[in-house]
Amino acid sequence: MEKEEKTKTKTEIQNQHQKTKKQAEEQFRVVISREANAELERLVARILDGHDAVTVSKSDIGNYIFCNLNKHISDADIQTIRVTHFDERKVLQGLMRRSSQEDEIPSDLKKIIRDFYGIGEKDKKRPSRRDAEP
Repeated sequence: MEKEEKTKTKTEIQNQHQKTKKQAEEQFRVVISREANAELERLVARILDGHDAVTVSKSDIGNYIFCNLNKHISDADIQTIRVTHFDERKVLQGLMRRSSQEDEIPSDLKKIIRDFYGIGEKDKKRPSRRDAEP
């Protein structure tokens, strides 16, 4: 009889482990700022205020927000996020990657680079011997 109880315990432990593993595969982590966490805590407090029968966590609220965010975010919001997180180095890296694949740098980019270094289109050409001073 004692052996059966141990077997059940092992089986229960295995089942619990499988549930935990499956749950872990279905969960993802998002890192938020201190400010975002404070806002989330305020929202949880608002939801729970005066409602003793309600149990809600920051994760519950986060899931609700993420699942419904696409319905409420505008193209202007998308553009604001892009502007806020714009990285000039990534642009340059992309341009370098593209130029190495195409073996040609776009002419407008060439002009910008030359202007930045004070080299105009006419400076690009080598001076002729006629133009050189004696």
